[in-house]
Amino acid sequence: MKNSGSFLALLLIAFFIGINIPYAQESGGGGGECSSGDFYDKLGQSESGGCKGGQYNCQNGIGAMGKYQFMPSTLRGMGINPNGFLGNAALQESAIQKFTAGNDACLRRKGAYNHIGQVRHGVTITKSGLLGAAHLGGCGGASRFAKSGYNPNDGNTSLADYAAKFGGYDVENAGTTGECGKGVPNAADQFAKNQQSGLTGCDPAIHKAAEKKVKALQQQETEAAKALITKPVSV
Repeated sequence: MKNSGSFLALLLIAFFIGINIPYAQESGGGGGECSSGDFYDKLGQSESGGCKGGQYNCQNGIGAMGKYQFMPSTLRGMGINPNGFLGNAALQESAIQKFTAGNDACLRRKGAYNHIGQVRHGVTITKSGLLGAAHLGGCGGASRFAKSGYNPNDGNTSLADYAAKFGGYDVENAGTTGECGKGVPNAADQFAKNQQSGLTGCDPAIHKAAEKKVKALQQQETEAAKALITKPVSV
């Protein structure tokens, strides 16, 4: 795997010669590209997928609301009035992006992302996995999971379950745009290594092919430049 310096150099080359390095398709059977917001779609499906009356109208027995099952106190903490929250799709999608952005900043501040690529309870840590775990156990719980394997279990699920379920999505800027960038669900070690080296969300096979293309075009550019330099000047 390329180190971060090499990857950044590759990106700069690609930028200047106009190459788009593609992101990965979903691994596994489907092979289809991940649509925008796929991380959020899967999170919502996990939280309220079986809810009668539709996800945006979902409310459980303890008062958790909407597609992403926010507690009223959490909404108030984000400055969102719980009244009128149910059934309001735009407000709920805005809320999950705001909540994810807050968790992203908190996880970064606490150093949780320094543990990407390490394994806890058989789960390879990825950024999106930690964001998923933070939705369940808060930033503090997800940070403790990343650092020490802290993994409370309520009998139904655990931080490790969420870290595995939501691991491997490209969630760069997810807190503000909701784009998943064609992530790789249920990522294994290779994706985590990619994240460590700065290659967020890019399948290694696709990256290798793109790298060859970039190098070939770089060689063409170099040869063209040499030809210009060595071209005889008419007098």
